[in-house]
Amino acid sequence: MKLREIACGFAAGLAGGYLLQKAFNNKRLSSEQALQHVKKAAKGILDIDGAWIYLSSQDMNKNGLSYKVYKGGLTAKDEQNIHHYDFIVDASTGTVLELSEQS
Repeated sequence: MKLREIACGFAAGLAGGYLLQKAFNNKRLSSEQALQHVKKAAKGILDIDGAWIYLSSQDMNKNGLSYKVYKGGLTAKDEQNIHHYDFIVDASTGTVLELSEQS
């Protein structure tokens, strides 16, 4: 093998690895997948009756950190009342960043 062939193979492998890394780092959950994460996380503490989510993600800064997030809401019932909750979920990991009850 010539040195030129080895160098070309090395460069092609390096470029391919870089592109794969970019593809995996920019992976985001769909809004439906993010909603399923929220419902799963809230299932133990709320009796969920309904849920909705915005289809497009938004940029958000919280505590000095930047996130791509989805926003949405849940309705939950107890014995007498229906309660409405708003949530913010990380679009990359599905981690619930905020869950607050509406008055």
